Amino acid sequence: MSSIGKTEHSEYVRHIHSSAILNIDTAAFNRYKDERARILKMDQLAKEVQAIKSDMCDIKMLLQQLLDGKTNG
Repeated sequence: MSSIGKTEHSEYVRHIHSSAILNIDTAAFNRYKDERARILKMDQLAKEVQAIKSDMCDIKMLLQQLLDGKTNG
């Protein structure tokens, strides 16, 4: 990697051409990616649970209508 030099923090370097500060701590980046994937999976699971709860409410309502129709008719 081409860098001008270290910054005051060892996990950062400055890029030669753009002078951008780059994080070279790959372990921290991997932890970030793992945490992000875990959060996305939890969000997806929460959406699935909500969909299942909604479906169960619909089924309960239909069963109630079915039972009401048998007792009244």
